[in-house]
Amino acid sequence: MPNNRCIASCYNVLTFSMSNRTNSDSTLRLGLKNEAKRLYVDATYSGRGHMQSCSRWQTWDTWLGVPATVLSSILAGGAAVSALIEGTPITTAILAGSAAVLNGVKSFLQPDVKSQAHGVKGNQYLAIRSEARIFIEIDLHADISTDELISNIKDLRRQYNELKQTDPQLISRGDYESVKRNIEAGESNYTNDPLWKELDD
Repeated sequence: MPNNRCIASCYNVLTFSMSNRTNSDSTLRLGLKNEAKRLYVDATYSGRGHMQSCSRWQTWDTWLGVPATVLSSILAGGAAVSALIEGTPITTAILAGSAAVLNGVKSFLQPDVKSQAHGVKGNQYLAIRSEARIFIEIDLHADISTDELISNIKDLRRQYNELKQTDPQLISRGDYESVKRNIEAGESNYTNDPLWKELDD
C-alpha cells in the first residue's frame, strides 16, 4: 500500500503538469488572439484601401468615359460632315485625331478595369477581416481544440498573404491616408452605429 508521502508526491506532479498545460494553452490562445487581431487590422486597412481605390477609379471612369464617348461621337460626326461639305482635310484630320486621342487615353488608363479589380480585391480582404473577427469573438470562446484553432488562423494568414501577391498590389498614398483618417474617425466602429444600438439588450 503506497504511503502518504508517495501519494502526495504523485498528486503534486499531476497538479503541476495540469497547471502547466493550462498555462500553456492559455498563453497559446492569447497568441492566437493577438495574431487574429493583427490579421483583422491588416485586412481592414488593405480592404478599405482597395475599396477607396475602386471608388476613385470609378470617378475617373465617369469623368473620362462619358465625355470621351460623347465627344468622340461628336468629333467623328463633325469630321464626316467636314469631309463631305467643306472638303478641308486639315479640319477632318484634327477632329478625327482628337477623337482618337480621347479614346486612346481611356484605353490606356482603363479606369473601369482598374475599378473592378480593386473592388474585387477589397471585398476579398474584407471577407478575411470578417473571418478574423469571428475567430476572435466566437471561435476562441467555443469548444474548439487548440490544434483546430491554430489550423484556422494559419489558413486565414495564408489567404491574406496569397491575396497580397495578386494584382492590383498597390494603392496610392492618398487612398491610404484617406482610409486611415476615416478609420481613426470611427467609421469602421459598429458600436457607434445607430442600427447596432437598436440591437442592444
